Amino acid sequence: MSTDTLTQPQRESLINILVLGMYSDGLLSLSEDESLNGFLDALKWESGTGRTVFLTDSITRANHISSEADLADYIQSNANTFDTAESKKAALDALTEFLKTDGLSEAEAPFLSKISQALQS
Repeated sequence: MSTDTLTQPQRESLINILVLGMYSDGLLSLSEDESLNGFLDALKWESGTGRTVFLTDSITRANHISSEADLADYIQSNANTFDTAESKKAALDALTEFLKTDGLSEAEAPFLSKISQALQS
């Protein structure tokens, strides 16, 4: 997955999407946690907010989503930052690779589909 050409807002949205993906199956695996941390370590970062602080905030935002409508809005608002075919592909590829870390579960497949649809709209 190449995220080198993503803008800072796109990198932030990608983290938000990966965090949602991590929670989408209701299981937090050690392999997903290690994969996410490795991804963050390698990710170009150009923000006054540190990666760890941003990740913590992203997890908090994900945990405060209380309805399917809120989830759909949050997904779409993050997907909207990907405004080119290349950035959309990078986001979807990164999410797919991340979800496969501990095996793509039946619960994660619908989430992946929602993200794919949001990126196409």
